Amino acid sequence: MPRSVVDETRDAIRSARDAFDNRPRPRMEPKTRSELMLKTVDGIISRQSELAGLEALSSGATIRKASMIDVPLAIEHFRHFAELA
Repeated sequence: MPRSVVDETRDAIRSARDAFDNRPRPRMEPKTRSELMLKTVDGIISRQSELAGLEALSSGATIRKASMIDVPLAIEHFRHFAELA
C-alpha cells in the first residue's frame, strides 16, 4: 500500500476522532440533532436542481439519474436519520 494512502487514512481517522470528541454534535440533544437534519432536508429541497447538476458533474451520473434518484435519496436518508435522532 502506498505510503500516501496510509498517511491519508491516519489523517482521516484523526479528523473523525477530533470531530467526535471536540465538536458539539455528539453532545446535542436528540431533538436538536433532528431539527438540524430537517433543516438540511429543507436546504436540499430548495436546491435540488443545483445539487443534481453538481452530483452529475462529480459522479458522472446523468442529470436525470441525479435528479430522480440521487438527490431524492439524500432527502429520504436525512429524513430517516432525523426520525431516529
